[in-house]
Amino acid sequence: MSSEKYTDICKACGRCNGSLCAALLDKGHQTEAIQTPLEQSYSGLRFSSDAFDCAIPISMDQHSGCSYNCLYCFSNNLSRGIDRGSAGKGEAAEKAGTMYREWPLKRLRSFLEDDLVAKPISVKIVDFGNRMARAAQKMIRAGSPMQWGGLGDPFDEIERASGWALQAIPLFQKHKIPVRISSKGAEVLMTKPYMEAFDRGDRHFWFAFSCISANDDLIERIDLAAPNATRRLAAMKMYSDMGFKCSLRMRPFIPYVSDHWEGEPEGWRILLEKAAVAGAKAVSFEWVFLCSAPTPRQQAMYRLWFRESGHPEFGEWYNEMSDTKQACRRANRGYKYDLTMKIREKTHELGMVWSSSDPHFKEYGDSGCCCGILPDDPVFGKWSRKQMTNIVVEGRQASLRGEQRYYTWKDVAPEWAEEVMLSDMVNLANHHDKDGGRTFGEHLRNKWNNPHHPRGPWRYFGGVLRPCGKEKNNDVIYKYEDWLPGAEKPRPIITTKLLTSLPERKER
Repeated sequence: MSSEKYTDICKACGRCNGSLCAALLDKGHQTEAIQTPLEQSYSGLRFSSDAFDCAIPISMDQHSGCSYNCLYCFSNNLSRGIDRGSAGKGEAAEKAGTMYREWPLKRLRSFLEDDLVAKPISVKIVDFGNRMARAAQKMIRAGSPMQWGGLGDPFDEIERASGWALQAIPLFQKHKIPVRISSKGAEVLMTKPYMEAFDRGDRHFWFAFSCISANDDLIERIDLAAPNATRRLAAMKMYSDMGFKCSLRMRPFIPYVSDHWEGEPEGWRILLEKAAVAGAKAVSFEWVFLCSAPTPRQQAMYRLWFRESGHPEFGEWYNEMSDTKQACRRANRGYKYDLTMKIREKTHELGMVWSSSDPHFKEYGDSGCCCGILPDDPVFGKWSRKQMTNIVVEGRQASLRGEQRYYTWKDVAPEWAEEVMLSDMVNLANHHDKDGGRTFGEHLRNKWNNPHHPRGPWRYFGGVLRPCGKEKNNDVIYKYEDWLPGAEKPRPIITTKLLTSLPERKER
C-alpha cells in the first residue's frame, strides 16, 4: 500500500509522524510496528455508553486501537482516537513503541470464572470497577449476549500478531457465553487457526460483518487497510456454512458510496443480494453521521473520504441537513426516509430481518434489538428489553394494531443502571465533569426528563416519542406517535395538557 495518498492525515495528526500508525505504512513496516509487544494496561470490558438504546450493552475490545483506520470511523470521535485526549499520548506511544495497548487475558478469565456477584463489594474486582463487574456478570449469568468489537475490529492485523482471540475463544466456549462479533477482519478469520478455534465449540458466536459497499475499488479507497467487500462476504459464507449465524452491518450507509455501483444509483441492492447469498440472516442498518467537532486528523480523513466519493462538498451539505445541537450530525428524516424504506423492503424480499441502529427509523425494525436479533432466538434472544430501541419498535407495533402506547421512566430504565457509575462508562474529562458522582441511571433519567436534550427521547428519535405529561414524581410521560413522511421537524411539544398518572394500558 502506498502511503503517499495519506500524507495529509499523518501531518494533521502529528503524534508520531507516521512511524507508529501501522495502517498508513507500507506492508513491511506495518508488520514491524504491529508486532511490537503491547503494553498490558487496557480496560477492555465495559457497558456501552449507548446503553440507552442498546439491547446488548456489555461490550468488549481486546486492543485499544484498530489497524484498519477507515476514514469514517466513529471511534475517532472518542478519547481513544489517536489525536484526542492528553497531549502526552503521542510521547507515551513513542516511548512504548506502539499506539496500542492490550487487555490482559487474565482479566477476562477472572470475569468469566470468578463469582463476582457473591463477593463483598469491597473486594477489588478486575480493572473496570466493582459495580460494573458485578452488574455485567449478573446479566451474563442470566443469558445476556456480549458484544465483541465495539470500538475497534477484534480480527484486524493487531490480532493476527497478538493471537489474543485464540485464547479467548475457548473461554467463551467453556462458559457457553453468547457473543455477537462485529468485524471486517476476513483475512484473519479465514485463516486455519481461527476457523479451527471457532469450530471446536457450540455455535454461540454471531458474526456481524460490516460493509459499506459491494464495490471493492471504492471500499479499498475508504476503508484504508481493511479487507475488501469480496473477502468479507467470502468470510461470511464460510462461517455461515460452518453453522454460525451471520448478519450484515450495513453501517454506515454513506451517500455516493453505498448507493453507487459503476454508475448504478441503487448499488446497495447488490450488497444486500450478495449478503443474502453469503448466508446473512439479518441486516443492521444506519446512516453515516459526522462528528460536530472533528480533530485536524479527522478532518483530513473526512476530506479524503469526500474526495474519493466524488463529492468533496459532502460534509458541508450533510451538516446543513442535520440538527446542529447534536454532536453526531445525522441529516434529517425527510431526506433519508424513501431510501431507508426501499432498503428495508429489499431486505425483507430477500428473507432477512431488518433493524435500524439509526435513531431515525428505529421504530420500523423487525426487532427491539438493532443488531437484528429476534427476541425468540434460542441462543441470543435474552438481550435487554429495557432500552429505547425496544420501546419505539413496540410503540409502532401497537400503533399498527390500533393501540396507543404510553411510557414512563420505569419502562426504559436498565436493571443495572443504578449499579454502575457514569465515570466507569465514559471519559468525563470534558463537559460531563459535573456528572462524575452520578450513577448511569441518574444520567439517563436526566435525559429522559429533558425532551429538548439532543439525546432526550423526543429530539433524538425525531419526534416519535412525544412528551404528553408528568407523573407525580415529575418524571416525564411519553406517548408513541407515528412520524409523518414529509415532516422535516418533530411536531412541537404541547405542555398545556399534563397527565398526572399513566392511562390504563391493555395487556402487551
